[in-house]
Amino acid sequence: MSEACMVLHLEDYSIRMIFVPSLPLKEGIPLFSEYYSKERTIFVNEAWVSSLIEGNGVTPLRSDIYCKTRFAYQHISKGVLLPDYNDGYSFALALMGVKGVQLPLPPNTTSEKYFGRMLNILYEEFGLDCDLILVPEGLSVVKSYYLRIKSNKEYKVLKKILREPHSSIKTINSLHSGAKVDPFDNLDDAVDYIHKLERESYMNDDELKDVAESHYFYDPIFHQFRYPFACPYIALYKNDFPEDCFIVNQSMNPDGYFDFTLKPNLFGRKFLYRGQNEDYSPKPCVPNLYRDPNKTYFLDDMIWSQEMEILLMTHPLVRLLYNGVELIHDQFRFHINLGGLAQHYYHKTHYLDLTSSIDVAKFFAVTDYCSNTDTYYPVAPDDKLGVIYCYELQMPSPFHRHKEGYHLSVIGKQVFMRSGAQHGFLLDMPRGMDMKQLLEVHPIYFRHNQGISERIFNEADHGKKYFAMDLFEKVWKEEYKQKKNDGIVSADTVRLNVCRNEGETFESISKKLSDAGITIDRSYSPHFPDELLNEYYLDIKNGWWDEFCKDIYFFGADGIIYKNALQDLPNDTRYSRCFKRL
Repeated sequence: MSEACMVLHLEDYSIRMIFVPSLPLKEGIPLFSEYYSKERTIFVNEAWVSSLIEGNGVTPLRSDIYCKTRFAYQHISKGVLLPDYNDGYSFALALMGVKGVQLPLPPNTTSEKYFGRMLNILYEEFGLDCDLILVPEGLSVVKSYYLRIKSNKEYKVLKKILREPHSSIKTINSLHSGAKVDPFDNLDDAVDYIHKLERESYMNDDELKDVAESHYFYDPIFHQFRYPFACPYIALYKNDFPEDCFIVNQSMNPDGYFDFTLKPNLFGRKFLYRGQNEDYSPKPCVPNLYRDPNKTYFLDDMIWSQEMEILLMTHPLVRLLYNGVELIHDQFRFHINLGGLAQHYYHKTHYLDLTSSIDVAKFFAVTDYCSNTDTYYPVAPDDKLGVIYCYELQMPSPFHRHKEGYHLSVIGKQVFMRSGAQHGFLLDMPRGMDMKQLLEVHPIYFRHNQGISERIFNEADHGKKYFAMDLFEKVWKEEYKQKKNDGIVSADTVRLNVCRNEGETFESISKKLSDAGITIDRSYSPHFPDELLNEYYLDIKNGWWDEFCKDIYFFGADGIIYKNALQDLPNDTRYSRCFKRL
């Protein structure tokens, strides 16, 4: 109902929707829902809704509620008392079409009766000039259609996508407070300024605001409207979800395939952040893989993160989400950012960490890390400035690979909790690039203050808030850290490296590893030991999966149905083996 109200410019509170056990028959036919003008209320047959959800078919519900909301609009805005079913269902078809739902031929009528009126509504009320395209035979169980914007009107969509990224920051310059020559007196003042700068920059970005207010996603590559969560910018859409939640978001992975991420909520946001207790000038800001300027070959570093990738893929839940699950007849294959996870758990990669949480950035801006004890501690050096780098989300393509080779991607919420706790994003960078030189990056400097550093450290529970212990950390510390220290790697990991490096063989990589002091052990394959998997299955039994799903949201009117289906995966016989030992 809220989606229809938004399009019709009708306030949600203008009408009510009430679920009732049943509705009276109308001409001997059971009613699914009915709008009563006197009460300004849509009454919905609860038994019908339950049967739809159990049968995984919510399109009839969507269509019916859109239609009845149109009745309410015609009544409230225009004084129409008798419902016009032709108008109501034509509007429902129009809204379903722009929401990416295939349009079945309405029963007991000719297509012109509804579809012609639907196209008029799209043109006159939505400002969209569309054609109806028949879904190719074999791609739909019943004869159905989808909407395509007329070819001579698609250029408006393409024009926005093909333009160069642009900044909307108007107030920052080298002489402004927060520059290195004029730092803020403390981190609190710096963060207040960052919030102000972000709000102003967001309000200056008309395209970003347009995205936030979007009612639909038109994909010019596939020439059709697609379901909301297929939009790469869905996390930027206006929503009333919790600010720190994660939104199911489709994107293209590095292999060119579409999959889904659990992306931190970015509505109203203009910046990502990176906090450091100093900027280490004149050294560049680069991923940890490239911090030795004399090093040009990275096999001895990358082999360990590749070993962790193989280990990760032996976890039952990682394999399940990677291979994909079916929710309400839609297939969801989730991107497991293996390289990003390896970085979050002690290994060198070509990524730099960013976050959408200013609290996370503050923590890293006032702490330092001790590798011997694997702990963070608060710092406030008098002779150095702390810095928070603001990475601007420049429309129209903040998550596309840039021609210079860098690429912003999501790690977000994963099966292992560290990246989610840190609301993580990753900046994939080529060797030789300095993040500080990117046009999207704006540093804000501040003087350290011991009291503020200790307060932030304590608010993060001494770092435990962002570095909670989990199975991946346990298996690393109990087994694989020692293998790394001893210079022992599995043969499976060598094979993975070979398949990623054209022209190499098992023997050639083995020789290079041997020259670097690394031994290949053929007696084991990376895996989670049974005792740790037993912990996992016990955690599932004690409600871990429900807790994991709690802050995950699907965008759209039926988002709660998809979320419920996700939460119910342990009870789906197709997937139950991943949640309990057989």
